[in-house]
This record gives sequence, C-alpha cells and structure tokens, in this order.
Amino acid sequence: MSKNYNAIHHIQKQLEGYDKKLVNAVCRLFNIEDQIKECQGCVIDSVVLALLFKRFNIDTELHIGEVCADGEQDAYHCWLTLDNKIIDFGIYGNANYNPFYHGVKIDYPLILEKLDFIKYCDGSTEQDSWLSELSEMPVVEYVKRCPQNRISKLFLKSLDLIETKSNQELIYDLAKDMTFPKLIKIDTSPSGKKGI
Repeated sequence: MSKNYNAIHHIQKQLEGYDKKLVNAVCRLFNIEDQIKECQGCVIDSVVLALLFKRFNIDTELHIGEVCADGEQDAYHCWLTLDNKIIDFGIYGNANYNPFYHGVKIDYPLILEKLDFIKYCDGSTEQDSWLSELSEMPVVEYVKRCPQNRISKLFLKSLDLIETKSNQELIYDLAKDMTFPKLIKIDTSPSGKKGI
C-alpha cells in the first residue's frame, strides 16, 4: 500500500519541535486511516490523537459540535484543539473519501492550524443526535465501548506496541481523567442555518 508522503511531510512540519516518537505515532495513525480511506472516524481519530498527545504529557481539548467546510452543508463532528489550534484528521477523511461531501478538497489533515473556509462550532442546533450520546461521557467509557476495540488497536499500532494487558491498562490510565464536553444547544449552525 502506498503512503501519502505529502500529507506525512505536512504533519512532520507542523509538529516540528515535538518529541519524534509522538510525530512518528501521529504519522502512523494518519497512514493507517488514509489507507483504508476512513471518512467517518472523527470521534475515534480524535480520541486516539488525544491519547497519543497525553502519552507525551501534552493535554489537548476534545470538542463536539458541528462543522461546515463547503459553506452549505453542516455535519456533526469531533475534533481537538491545542493552544487554540485545531487538530483534525476527520475533516481530511470526510473531504477526500465521503461521497456526500461536495466542498473544497482538503490536501492535508489539520495539525495545529486553521483553514479559514472551515467553520467549527462547539455545540449543536439539534439535541437528539449521536453527539448527545457523547455529551459528558468519560473517554475511558467510550474506549471500552468502542466496537472491535478499535481505539486501543489504533493507539497501539500508532506507537508500534503490541496488544498486551499492561498496554491496555496504559490506555485506560491515560483516558481516565478525560471527558467529552457537555453538548450545548446553539441557535445557528456553522453554515448560518437556524436550529429547530
């Protein structure tokens, strides 16, 4: 399988100055998700990235809400921030592999940056979406409920670690103090549509 070297070099450039092991893990995660053309993995990717950064003693902030990348179509979304800069693999996968996305092509995952045409909004115009299930959920609970142990497998593959009980406990330990934010109700979506 081929690798998207342009995107990998972009990740490396954006994370210049960070621990090389973290940079390699983030690149591995991107490569795994890009090779399977993941287009609906925003929550899983965001949780794995948050755990990877935390493994290197860097706290990120999880966000749940809505995003608009084409000026018209809003989507429920999950992403991270670090020092008010966005970390978002999901928007890349959605823009490149989701057949329902008709916006501008996004060449790279967002790593500590922001693209002006992508509008992020914490919260949702609707309260009965899958986002509401994440509201204030402990991340460790989400990790344990994730189908096929996908978060743990991605985390371990990203760090080039094998699946062992102690490595699984490491993941739970990293996740234990993390919680998804409370989903707030917003009146207007990122594209400017009024909520119900």
